[in-house]
Parts: sequence; structure tokens; C-alpha cells
Amino acid sequence: MTTLDSSSIAESSMDYDTGSNSHNHHQTPTKPSSLNTAAATTTNAARSRPGGGELEDNDVDTDNFAEDGSDGGEVWGAFTENFREVSSVLDRNRVLIQQVNENHRSKNHSNLVKNVALIQEINENISKVVSLYSDLSSNFSSVFHSRVKRWWCWWWRRRRWRGGGAGEATAAGGGGGGSKFLSKTMIKQGHTITATSRSDHSQLCSHLGISFYREIDGFLEAENDAIMLCTSILSLSEVVKSIPFHRLKRPTLFVDVLSVKEYPKQVLLQVLPPELDVLCTHPMFGPESGRDGWKDLTFVYDRVRIRDEVLCSSFLHIFASEGCRMLEMSCEEHDKLAARSQFLTHTIGRTLSEMAIESTSIDTKNFQTLVKLKESATKDSFDLFSGLFIHNRFAKEELENLEVALEKVKQKLQDRMNEELGSSVSRI
Repeated sequence: MTTLDSSSIAESSMDYDTGSNSHNHHQTPTKPSSLNTAAATTTNAARSRPGGGELEDNDVDTDNFAEDGSDGGEVWGAFTENFREVSSVLDRNRVLIQQVNENHRSKNHSNLVKNVALIQEINENISKVVSLYSDLSSNFSSVFHSRVKRWWCWWWRRRRWRGGGAGEATAAGGGGGGSKFLSKTMIKQGHTITATSRSDHSQLCSHLGISFYREIDGFLEAENDAIMLCTSILSLSEVVKSIPFHRLKRPTLFVDVLSVKEYPKQVLLQVLPPELDVLCTHPMFGPESGRDGWKDLTFVYDRVRIRDEVLCSSFLHIFASEGCRMLEMSCEEHDKLAARSQFLTHTIGRTLSEMAIESTSIDTKNFQTLVKLKESATKDSFDLFSGLFIHNRFAKEELENLEVALEKVKQKLQDRMNEELGSSVSRI
């Protein structure tokens, strides 16, 4: 899932809030917690099968299944019965997935609400399929072990979320911390994480249970369902343009987690092949604010170019299932709000740092808050701060507004001082 390069969610350890405007944006209904693996597996199967994903009779070589022993006919009979039931369930799921996609395309609120129940049924059906295959395995695994194993591994795969990028590696507290932070939760949910980077993070990945690729070609040739780009804002364009997309084995969901949104949207739409889906996201939290869990923490996302709605929803469910406040918002609206909150917070923190403020023996609570703001802002790289300014078109305006506001405050103080001094002179 992560490259351990300078990732956006932990490009910053500072906490941000989208503020009072948040109620104006659509919030995604919460899906069943087990949808990550079950419904996503349906998607995986559907995408790997021609014509929509149902399992046809000729997908398995059954010509000689009953020739290896006297129990072959009995085994084959059990297999046939279970196989037919599996096929029926998968046919039903194909219909359900089609309905989910149609409901999403309609943009109708009631249809979107219906999707919650539909996806739950998909999940339950997959659980039933898992149970059926489990029974088959225990009944005749000794006879058909090699054949069933090959079929199982080829068709039925756990959801694998993978992250890529070849950006610059950062020191502790930068991208590495954020990537590790995300990976731990995703692994806990049962996902398989794979990483790549120009720097060697194999030891750290091994400790976390993550498969690490030094070469991006091998990484892309793996069975990628989703690739999360965990790179710095400033290096994003270079990283994306360096990806050999022809190495991908199938259409893949690309997810960015940068702290600005219009810029990655523009880059991904310009560079990525049109058959690849694009999801722009911003987890509004980091290792510090999320150390005790993600419940009630905001996760902003924009479905920029999504064809595989089930896969996209399954990815978003990673965060929804942890209790995140899911907020669907356009990239433009995100950057407007972020310029007034995130960038302004960083700017004031950096300004206080230039003033070299430190705690004193007579600190007030408010001053202690300013000291913490300075310390939090300077923990993040200047590349992050400059990226927030360079690649958010609304940031320059907010910086100018801050300068104007400071000048107004200064002028009001000057005017008041002049009034007081004038009064004192007149009294004398």
C-alpha cells in the first residue's frame, strides 16, 4: 500500500478540521465491516473473468476428476452439487454488482442508500461461497489437492491493496511514519500490502509484514488492485511520469493521498492511461491524531474517474469501517477550504518559528497553544509547506489576506496609540 516515501497523510503530523462547512457535503453511508475482503473479492473475480465474472463450466478441467481412485464418483458428485450452488450465488452477485453500478450512476439519493443493502448482500453471498469451498476442501483435498489449489489461487484472491511511487525517501516523521501508520491498520483488516521505493525499506517492510520491491517493474507486474501514491507534493509529477504503466496486468485503481487535491487530479488525468480509475483522497489526520484509532476523524475524497464502483467503495470502506467521517468533496472545494485552514495553520506556525518563540515561566494557556503550533509546524518539511503554497491556487490569496489583516491590526494599534498620545499632549 505504501512506498514509505513522503506521503501526504503524514507529510504532516498536524491535525486539521474541515470546519463548519462540512455539513454541506455528501457523506458516504457506512458499509458492513467485512466488505473489505468479501465484496472486494467478488470484484477481483469479476474483473479477472471474461464477460463480467461468472464462473463457467469450462473454467475448470473436470475431464479426469474421477479417475484417481474408487471414491472419485462420490467426490465428483459432491463437487458438482457445490459447484452449481456456487455458480448460482455468483450469478446473483453479478446482478447485484450491476445494480450497484446503475444506482451509483443515477446519483439519486435513495438509490445510493439502497446500495448499502445490496453490498451487504454481496458480502453475505461471498461468505456463503467461502463456506462452500471450505467444505469441498475438507472433503476431498487429499484427492484433488493440486488441481483445486491451482484453481483456487488463480480465481479466488484476497484483496490486495498496493502502493507505489518512486519519490524521495524522507527521514522519520515524514512519509515513512505516515505509510507505516496506514499500513498497520490495513494489515489489521486483513489486506496484503506491497511497497516500492527508490530507497531500500526492505527491513522495515519485513518487520511490518509488507512485501517490498526494489524494482518498480516487478511491483507493477504483481496482481495490483489499487495503487496508493505516497509521494511528496513536489515530486508527484516526476514520480507518476516515471511509472511504466504497460507493466500493469489489468485496470487498476490509483489513489493519491496528498494534502492538495486539484494538482494531483490534473497530473493523474493527464498522465494515467484512460482505462485506469482515479480516486483523490486526503485523510485529515496523521500518526499523532490517529494513534488511538480513526473514529470520527475526517477522510475527504473525490471520485475523479471511477468505472469499478465496487472496488472504489471497498477501498473507501477501509476508512469507513474504522469510524472515519467520510466526506465526499470536489478537489476544488477541498483546496479552497484547505487554504484557509491547513495552509494558514502552517503559515502561522512557520511565522512563530521565525520569531523563535519559546515557553516562558509565565505562559498562558493560549501562548502554550502557540508554542505547540510552532513545534508541530516545524516537524514537517519545508517541502510540504512550499508544496501547499505552490500547488494550491487558493493559498496565495490567503497569504495576501493574512498580510492585509496583519497590516490592518498594526494600523489600528498605531491609530489608537496616536489618539492616546494626542490626548495626553492636549491635557498637558
